[in-house]
Amino acid sequence: MPNPPLEIRLRVLAAVDYASGRSIRDRIKAVSEQSFTDTHSGQTYRFTWRTISTWLYRYKISGVTTLENKTRCDQGSQRKVQVAELAEAINDMLPSLSRNKTGQIPKSTLYRCLLERGYFTRTQLAPTTFYRFVREHELLNLETTQKLRQAFAMKHANELWQGDTMHGPAIQQADGSWKKTFLIAFLDDASRVITHAEFFYRDNTAHMIDAFRSALYKRGKPERLYFDNGANYSAKEMLQACMRLDIRLSHAPVRDGAAKGKIERFFRGFRDRFLVLHTRFDSLKQLNELTRDWVENHYNTQPTVASA
Repeated sequence: MPNPPLEIRLRVLAAVDYASGRSIRDRIKAVSEQSFTDTHSGQTYRFTWRTISTWLYRYKISGVTTLENKTRCDQGSQRKVQVAELAEAINDMLPSLSRNKTGQIPKSTLYRCLLERGYFTRTQLAPTTFYRFVREHELLNLETTQKLRQAFAMKHANELWQGDTMHGPAIQQADGSWKKTFLIAFLDDASRVITHAEFFYRDNTAHMIDAFRSALYKRGKPERLYFDNGANYSAKEMLQACMRLDIRLSHAPVRDGAAKGKIERFFRGFRDRFLVLHTRFDSLKQLNELTRDWVENHYNTQPTVASA
């Protein structure tokens, strides 16, 4: 059977989100019983649960580019698991595990469960290395893992952008009706600079692409994008744009708002420092002009942004 195209693989991963089952493993096994047909070639595919688990793990760690049919550029070398990535995996796993009679979660059990769920492979993280990371960084302490996740940041500008959407104020129209607005923003992970922020009347893929294009014109091309799992940010159009521009596209774990904490903090500051001072807008154009002025002349010029 020929290798499945990228779109088929993405359809398989999307099916996991909506499959029935109480755990991720149950949902993966449910999808392994489904068939997927390529609309272009007519070829029908079915995949084992192990294959789907591998794709899901690679997608969570490195984004969509790891799903492409290509030879690994690092073939022959070992890919290591970073402490921040391990903290993320343990943070996901701990709530699903029970403690023993002494109130502890055995490290060997945790390690085995992480392997079974596909967070990493044994060649990427040996048991002795895992035990050392857990001991030295106190990774069984949920508060510690949260701090590690929050402290993790890129070192250089344009290594990683976060993107998200915020519900904005409603604007009264000429006929007396009110229209909701949506702020689409992109934030540079290293500098905390807002590469672009713009309000729209609709929260859709077309407007998200427009905002992303403006950010590219203003700030250059990022190496990686980090979004949530919303329809706009996982749309085919965004995937194709990233593939053409050689940008890695990654998504935050489902229902994990803390993974995008930096842009969430910007939204909170925008509400507290901008929207409380501007409670009414005559038009979308006026709202965007005031927003652009505040972002470029107040937020992006703050020393705490540049040095963060």
